[in-house]
Amino acid sequence: MTHLFEPTDTPAPRLLPELDDGAGPAPRISAQATKALVASTLRAHEARRKASGFRLWQMAAGLVLFLGVSGVSAALLLRPSAAPPASPPRFVSSHVTVPEQPPPPESPASGPEEPVRERRASTTADLLARANHLRSQGHWKLAARTYGKAIAAGPRAPEAYAALVASGALYLDKLGDARRATALFRQALARQPRGPLTEEARWGLAQAYRKLRNKGAEATALRMFLANHPQSVFAPQAEARLRDL
Repeated sequence: MTHLFEPTDTPAPRLLPELDDGAGPAPRISAQATKALVASTLRAHEARRKASGFRLWQMAAGLVLFLGVSGVSAALLLRPSAAPPASPPRFVSSHVTVPEQPPPPESPASGPEEPVRERRASTTADLLARANHLRSQGHWKLAARTYGKAIAAGPRAPEAYAALVASGALYLDKLGDARRATALFRQALARQPRGPLTEEARWGLAQAYRKLRNKGAEATALRMFLANHPQSVFAPQAEARLRDL
């Protein structure tokens, strides 16, 4: 139960006079006093009624104002917006692993004669290895072009010297171009007269002259071969060919 006054409140003044010492209620008052009391009571009641009416009017006006504001607010809320609401930001955890994108498929080889696509290489050694691989797979023309790229990439490199000899043998044995083979073998011998592939270059040069039906150049090449490589496995063939010439 809620008390109207807390213990700390100031005591209210007495609303009624103390009773006298006689029995029963307070002493009677005169008729004039009674009329004045009734009149004051009516005036107080009328004042309270007017005040109550004024407060009722205020409450009604406030209710109307509240309903009006509520209606406007509801209309604003129900009205479709001109633009869709922006989606809330999405946060991605740092622990989520993003799947790797698959590598793009390799395009098929271009050209009917070259089913294996030539790869790019940045050094003479890479080009030489690529050319050797193509030759082992039987792609003669593509291998010959790759040897040419290796020679052009590093003319003074040891790989270029090897590419000259290998390319000469390829043109002689597989591509049927003895004249091109002759030029390549001669170039290799000019760069390294005593190189590690001199035996192959000298023998290839003699065979190229034979296919070109140049017997004089062939005989000279065979003699040079025997003079520099008497213990070669090709020495018996060179001697037999010289006797035929």
